Amino acid sequence: MKKTFFLALLLGLLAQGAHSQTIQTIKIKDLVSHLQKNDDTLRVVNLWATWCAPCVKELPYFEQAHQHFKNQKVKIILTAIEDELPKVQAFAQKRKLQSTLLFLDEDNANDWIPQIEKNWQGEIPVTLFVKQGKREFHSGDFTAEELMTQIEQRLNVSKE
Repeated sequence: MKKTFFLALLLGLLAQGAHSQTIQTIKIKDLVSHLQKNDDTLRVVNLWATWCAPCVKELPYFEQAHQHFKNQKVKIILTAIEDELPKVQAFAQKRKLQSTLLFLDEDNANDWIPQIEKNWQGEIPVTLFVKQGKREFHSGDFTAEELMTQIEQRLNVSKE
């Protein structure tokens, strides 16, 4: 009886772990490196936080884009700008996020914000589109349709 209980518990924990997403902790230099890539992959870098209602509202749209463009040269990178990694981990697990997840481990926003965009005041959500060394900054949230259109336009430009 005890063996059956522990086996069921172990299987449950393994199944739960299979749905958890790894979150890579990075510094601003690492994020800037993503923003300076000069190749033909479109990187869609979204900066968000669990306490930001518009950010949370649009996260499913990024997940849809991740699934829709998974066989194309598109990489969705969700970058949390939070104080606590465990909070982001719990949020990501609950929402079953599958896109690349980063946790920006920086304290002084006044130092790192201008490294992302010199005219950015720090409001979120923001999204950056990076391809072939070109970086485009978008402040504010997207609808699902707007995000898909933005990605498709950037993919089609390179095909022409």
